[in-house]
Amino acid sequence: MMKTGSIGMARTGSSVPNSKMMDSICLLLPLIFFVLWFFSLGSINVGQMNDLGLVSVMPPTMIAAFLLMTVSFCLTLQRSSRYKVPLLLFHIALMIFMLYGITMLVEQMPRFDIVYRHTGYTEFIQRTGTTNPNLDAYFSWPIFFSLAAFLNTSAGFSSILPYADWAPIAFAILYFAPLHMIFSAFTRDKRIIWLALWFFYLTNWIWQDYFSPQGFNFFLYLMMIAILVRWFKMPVDVPARPLAARLRRIPFATPFYNWLTAADTQQTPASPALRLLLLICFLLIFAFDVTSHQLTPMFTLLSVGGLIVCHRVRLWWLLIVMILMEVFWLFVGASTFMSGHMSMVFSGLHLFSSFNNNVSGRVAGNADHTFVAKLRVYMSVLIWGLAFVGALIRLLQKKLDASLAILAVMPFPLFIAQPYGGEMMLRSYMFSLPAMVFFVAALFYSSPVAAVQNLPIVKRFSLSFLRRPAWHSVALVAVNIILIAGFLFTRYGNENEDYITYSEFAGVNYLYSIAPGNSLFMTCWIGGPWQFKDYEKYTLDDLGTVDTTQKVIYPANVPGIVKVMRLKSSGANAYLIFTRSEVTRFDATSGLPAGSMLTLEHAVTASGDFTLIYKNSDVQIYALASSAQGGQ
Repeated sequence: MMKTGSIGMARTGSSVPNSKMMDSICLLLPLIFFVLWFFSLGSINVGQMNDLGLVSVMPPTMIAAFLLMTVSFCLTLQRSSRYKVPLLLFHIALMIFMLYGITMLVEQMPRFDIVYRHTGYTEFIQRTGTTNPNLDAYFSWPIFFSLAAFLNTSAGFSSILPYADWAPIAFAILYFAPLHMIFSAFTRDKRIIWLALWFFYLTNWIWQDYFSPQGFNFFLYLMMIAILVRWFKMPVDVPARPLAARLRRIPFATPFYNWLTAADTQQTPASPALRLLLLICFLLIFAFDVTSHQLTPMFTLLSVGGLIVCHRVRLWWLLIVMILMEVFWLFVGASTFMSGHMSMVFSGLHLFSSFNNNVSGRVAGNADHTFVAKLRVYMSVLIWGLAFVGALIRLLQKKLDASLAILAVMPFPLFIAQPYGGEMMLRSYMFSLPAMVFFVAALFYSSPVAAVQNLPIVKRFSLSFLRRPAWHSVALVAVNIILIAGFLFTRYGNENEDYITYSEFAGVNYLYSIAPGNSLFMTCWIGGPWQFKDYEKYTLDDLGTVDTTQKVIYPANVPGIVKVMRLKSSGANAYLIFTRSEVTRFDATSGLPAGSMLTLEHAVTASGDFTLIYKNSDVQIYALASSAQGGQ
């Protein structure tokens, strides 16, 4: 007995050093890969990018660092019961910085032209102390920018540009807590929870997390969903509504309804006082939501409505209150916008136009741009396909995932209802992503054999190879590598046209300093760092939106440009501007021959109708001859 006991103690004692050694390895590996990534930053020259985006100038060491970090995370997660939460959190924290902070470290200015317009909204409110719904639609949903202006003033900033680059990292960190709450409300398997969190950051390539109301409001959406699915699930002892009896004559309808309305046995207890406090927080969050963004409240209503109607969440009256809040703001708070856009908001279904604007219309441009656009479609389909398989396996295992299924599909009806300028599919993907990545993660920690081996159609096939640990590990690593490789293209594939140089900003800032009020700024194409200050003082337009029948860009038609600019300026000063990012975007997306904008610029210079008043490496500014104010 003593001898056996001694052997047992020896084995136990030997396992402790082994466990500590593995912990040390799982700590050192991500540190090593992060250091490798960090020192690779110096080799990136964004000025040499092509239309494949940032990945075209990434050194092999940086790409290796991304791939090895995913392998390190998989190794840490695969340690079964010995995995450590701090180590997994450490991997995720480093990966967030690597994935979402890279542009902040290698680019001179905040990326995206829209960030500069959001800067202008904030600057206007900060400078005037008011909003102006007649000036821009965003001023009908002003709370986010009003809050930003208040914080700017309190911190002594005159602009958001000094810290706007931190927004993607800040939002990624904010998303973590509500995502963890949502995932842990549906499973106690921590491997699924942490893998779903990891997958979320590897697949959230939608560029909505810049300094924007939609980036912050997605956090609010996650918070509201987390509150409902964690503390307000339908109790187990509450019977489902007797709708199933009416569906018995429809094949498979009754089992489907029973699955859809079955109570979730994983409940989180809460006192009445806590529930009341949570409801107050929920309504306050939704009030901020409806007053700060046009679209997010619609996704919230669909998801919450789906949970309530399908008997997944109690509080049927909550949906009514939310609808009333949204309607009140649309027709009272945003009445200026609604009075001129009622037909656009309530114009019925747009299936074909939505598909064209959101899918086929985006797969256009030159070869590199088209490749990136197609890859985004393929990666989205991959995530949805893996999620479907994962959901099917959990269904076969009698898992109660109806709430997650609802959250996965409810964002997509808006794709049919409103094209939203070709961005609705992107938004639908983003709002469905939390539920999708949960099912993808569950795919790796469910037993496909146990789920399907008793089905008649597969009894004759041997699926025992799926039980092999080596197959599981290889599959997990392979999927992670595919996702991270895809992310580098889908997230940063448009970076050549999205990034802004300091020279561009300096040129635009110079024009603001010398142009009189009410001047017309005519850009060569959409993009560039415009409207970051004095938003109401100038008119901004671009050649891409003027009367296309005049074909002012290709072939070069300088008299047509002069005619349009004189008409739009109404006698005020008018300026024609060429910037690097606008020319790059034109070459990538217009479908016209590359270099057409350079040919146009030569024609403008030689015409005698314009005077060059400013030029640097990335900006050329011309004043219409009749309104030239001189310059340098």
